[in-house]
Amino acid sequence: MIEWMLLLMIVVIVILLAVHFEWDNGTFFLILIVVIGSWALYHWRDTPEEHTIKVQEKIREDAERERPRKINEVDGCSIYTFYRISDGRNHYFTRCGDKVTTESSHTESCGKNCTKQVTETIVTDKK
Repeated sequence: MIEWMLLLMIVVIVILLAVHFEWDNGTFFLILIVVIGSWALYHWRDTPEEHTIKVQEKIREDAERERPRKINEVDGCSIYTFYRISDGRNHYFTRCGDKVTTESSHTESCGKNCTKQVTETIVTDKK
């Protein structure tokens, strides 16, 4: 409501300036369009409540991406994956009987115009 009152006040000021300085119609309408357009662009930004909702949704989405999910099961072994936001890549692990195997694979730089694939594998016993 207050934004509309502010717009109305600005339009009245523009009208008073147009009358005082005897602007022609073209100048008056150009300035009026610029004022209303600027107000509309400002008004279309997120309110603090909308921003808070978007941030909470992003946190929920990130938490969902980091939660391990089962992607396949082969020969009694379950294969899981999750995305680690902190390092920007997927991690995989398997569960086969009493063993849990975690594997992480990524590319590292080894110098100018050189990259290598690095795989980390951790095997732990289920307790």
